[in-house]
Amino acid sequence: IDSVPQFDNNNYQDDVDEDEIAAFLLDVSQRYNVLCMPANSNDLVPATESIQAKVHFALAQLHNEEDERVSEGRRCSGQDAYRFHLWLSALGGNVANMVEIAKELVVTNDFHSALQWYDLASRRGSREACCAAAQVLLSLHTNDAENDKSGFDNVSLKLAEYYKRALNTPDKYSSDQERERNMSTCNYELHIMLGNLYNRNHLKEDTLKHLRIAADLALEAGKFKLNANLIEEIEMMVS
Repeated sequence: IDSVPQFDNNNYQDDVDEDEIAAFLLDVSQRYNVLCMPANSNDLVPATESIQAKVHFALAQLHNEEDERVSEGRRCSGQDAYRFHLWLSALGGNVANMVEIAKELVVTNDFHSALQWYDLASRRGSREACCAAAQVLLSLHTNDAENDKSGFDNVSLKLAEYYKRALNTPDKYSSDQERERNMSTCNYELHIMLGNLYNRNHLKEDTLKHLRIAADLALEAGKFKLNANLIEEIEMMVS
């Protein structure tokens, strides 16, 4: 990433002065908001995880575990070192760490920065990030949705994009029953969300399409009461 200072790996020596490393880390901490996405870096993050990202993730894990190989002589807290290396790993293309950073940012109520990471991770193949991005976006614009109809329309379009992206992003589960057992967002839930979005924007045909799919998927997942409720809702809309 051009906007984040880096070591010249070709000239790196094992006997690098510790003061130089400390000065480098201090410079980064003073110039950058660690965990947040640096300006203009969105499109510069590698499309595939770099070797440097793998190294930073390994270092992050060692710091998190207070491994003596990294904790001895360390001039900052283990948590600060962990966050720093996790951040550089995400900037190096590690999608899982993009999601982890976004979760930390949500905890600190930095929803705008969290959405940046979730959005990038969603475009890099994380179904979890697709769903989380939609949740954060909705929480950011709840008041807009209530007070500004035209503004909510624009947010709805983005929400629909995230929900559809989630449906088209493969995960490790073969069914909604597996997703439910592992507390992951189910396909029938995504179709219900899409149906509700279209319904709020008075798009009846699109609403019915997704609610019908949701009803079928709910039945397959053994959610019989939900299936019955959806069928009842559909019948009311077409009557």
